[in-house]
Order: sequence, then structure tokens, then C-alpha cells
Amino acid sequence: MNQDIIDVFATINFFIESYNLDTNMQDIIAFREKVITKTTHIHNLIHQELGERISFYIAFAIYIYCDEVINKLNFEADSNVTNWHLLQEEVYQRNDGGDYFFEIIEIVLDNPVFPKVVAQVLYLILALGFKGCYVGLQSEINKYKNKLCAILPNEEVGDISYPTLNNLDNKFRKTYKLWIYKSIFLAAVCFPIFSYFGILLIR
Repeated sequence: MNQDIIDVFATINFFIESYNLDTNMQDIIAFREKVITKTTHIHNLIHQELGERISFYIAFAIYIYCDEVINKLNFEADSNVTNWHLLQEEVYQRNDGGDYFFEIIEIVLDNPVFPKVVAQVLYLILALGFKGCYVGLQSEINKYKNKLCAILPNEEVGDISYPTLNNLDNKFRKTYKLWIYKSIFLAAVCFPIFSYFGILLIR
């Protein structure tokens, strides 16, 4: 899955997990702007590659998920996000995300030629606990998860499992560290060699 997509979910979940009484309105506003900025970036990238319909489904699904997990905080007595304005409403002027999310799934299931990234995102959102209009009906959620699994290769489902998101920071940190080590090695070994041959050519 696109790293930018994983990153926006990591951003949302990190905010939820780190939320406490010290979280103020400025933090909430900054978080909101970050989610919109990252999701807009994802929308634009996917739009260029796969078109408006696919980019809309993915961006709208991200906003729906964010709205639901933030609204869960509203039920906490000391929450500062009671005035949260739905992202789906701000960006797309819709407030039916809890129902429409599953309509998107049905559309994807009925169109096997749809790019797999859409099914991946939808599956990931369900794996992260999204309920939508099926609050209290986990059996229905599981049915949709199983249907999405059926159109995704096993390795793709494994790549977007919840543990992958939990280990995101460590995974990327190791990846970047390895990339840095390789770069240093190449610079230390290759640069002197190229310089040596360059001197010979000049001579």
C-alpha cells in the first residue's frame, strides 16, 4: 500500500492514542489541518494515476474513519473535541459516511477491475475497528471483511493488517536507517573509485 496512505492512518491513530487532558484546542486544530493536508495529497496523487472516482473513494473513506474515531472521544466526559465538525461534511458536504462507506464496499465488490488499493484501504479501516452504520453488529462487519479478503491476494491482506500499522514507526525507522547506511557506504567506497578514474582520464 502507498506509504502516504499508511502515514495518514498512523497520524490519526497516534492522535487518538496520545489524547489526554492536556490536549488543547490548538492541538485539535493542528491535527485536523494535518489530516486534511495529507488526505488532499493522497487524493491528488491517486487522481493523477487512477482518476477522480478512485481518489474520491479513498479520500472520503479516510475522512469517514477519522470522523468516527474522533466522535468516540466525544463520549468521554473530559473531551475537548465536542465541537468537531465532520471532515466529510467540510470537504464533501456529506454526512452519510456511516452508510456510504459500505455502499463503496459493495461497488468495489461488484467491480473486480477496480484497483486493489481501494479494497486495501477499505479493509484496513474495518480492521482498525470502523463500525459505521453497523455499530453493535460485528457479524456484519466480519462479512464485509471476508468479502474484501476474497478479492485481495493473501500477501496484500497481510501487508495492511493492524499489526503493520502498530509497528509503522519502527518499520519505517529501520528502513530509513538502512537506507542511510547504504548511502554512506556507497559514498565512502564509490566516490574515491570514481575520483581515481577521473584523475586518470584527465591525465
